[in-house]
Amino acid sequence: MNTSTSITSRIGMTVPRDTIDLAEGRHLFGKDPLRYSRGRPDYPEQVFEILEQRCGLGTESRVLEIGSGSGNATRRLLRSAPSSLVALEPDERFAPALRDLDAASGIDIELRFEVFETARLGRGVFDLVFAATSFHWIPQQLGLSKAAECLRPGGWLALFWNVFGDPAREDPFHEATKSLLASLGQSPSQADAAIPFALDRRARIADLQKQAAFSEISTDRIDWTLELDPEAVRLLYGTFSNITRLGDDEREELLDRLSAIARFDFGGRVYRNMVTPIYTARRTQGKATTVTTRQTEP
Repeated sequence: MNTSTSITSRIGMTVPRDTIDLAEGRHLFGKDPLRYSRGRPDYPEQVFEILEQRCGLGTESRVLEIGSGSGNATRRLLRSAPSSLVALEPDERFAPALRDLDAASGIDIELRFEVFETARLGRGVFDLVFAATSFHWIPQQLGLSKAAECLRPGGWLALFWNVFGDPAREDPFHEATKSLLASLGQSPSQADAAIPFALDRRARIADLQKQAAFSEISTDRIDWTLELDPEAVRLLYGTFSNITRLGDDEREELLDRLSAIARFDFGGRVYRNMVTPIYTARRTQGKATTVTTRQTEP
């Protein structure tokens, strides 16, 4: 049964097709915080090894997280037992999940439901500033300038993403479903279909190099595979911004179709090629003169 052609749908008739702007995007994910928490995969362990070994994350670290969401990255970072964490999240609908994490952590966590660009965070306060799959929702030069301002000299910035799909590898499920998704709006991370925002190393490195306050720029790429059953497909795709913004009926119909394709066309088992790029840079007063690129396997 070819479900991608045999199931009728209204998808594509009334869905918004425009690029999702920053203001809207920041408040889409909190529409269903539980689905977001359950649907999004964890980050590879290598990310946190880099934060510890290169960026000095440890028991003396004062940390700022930009865009905590439901705390998927926060939870793992807290295992490094930083001395303090300011968790900045623009959508207060994530408050229950973050407050539960705070209560269970034993770490000094300050939860602030504010937009990064306008939050008062002080100068030279933090040893590590990081953002997990969130920094594309921030104007780049403004955000990088403010991150540099927040860091102490010698402190580190780390930006990383879980990217769902690798343009360089075959992706059968994406090919089977892309016609369903083609008419949907795009987030800034998808604006150039040839090179997703997070995988555009030249652009991301160039952005960092424009900030004279950063040096020791490094980029690492972690390739891995995500295995999904039909319910996990439904959960995951229901967290994507261009699907979250649909009306309830259209969203649920689209998720029905995606999970049906996973069940009937893929035998109930879907494999997505995942890429986790991480960009790190150190706060200095000199120019960004060194760039290192690495690729690792999980």
